[in-house]
Amino acid sequence: MKNTKQKSTFQFLLVPSKTKKNWYSAFCFELGLIREGRDPLELKRQISKLAFNYYRSVIDNNLSDDLLNQELPKKYNTLLEKISLEKLCREWEEVLNKKLLWRLIAKEKENTPKLMGCSSCEK
Repeated sequence: MKNTKQKSTFQFLLVPSKTKKNWYSAFCFELGLIREGRDPLELKRQISKLAFNYYRSVIDNNLSDDLLNQELPKKYNTLLEKISLEKLCREWEEVLNKKLLWRLIAKEKENTPKLMGCSSCEK
């Protein structure tokens, strides 16, 4: 989805810093924003406020919607690829769990066990 002045969605990521001990890095993907700090909750608040102020500035100054569709610097591509891969793995895991994970419930006084969680088995 392309962000516009009428409607925008911004995604954030907060991770431990690789270069500074007890520091965190926060990213806003769509605006290309990066902040660093020691307190993750404060950092979350700061980058959210920074993104909102950036968005408001684009609106207030009637600037191009392109400014709401930026990218992080290329040195962060590896991090983004890793996140995308992990997201894909989670999505597939969820799909596979729905298809391949089920429970068999057997009760002593019933002759037919009940299968749960397998949509083709529950019929």
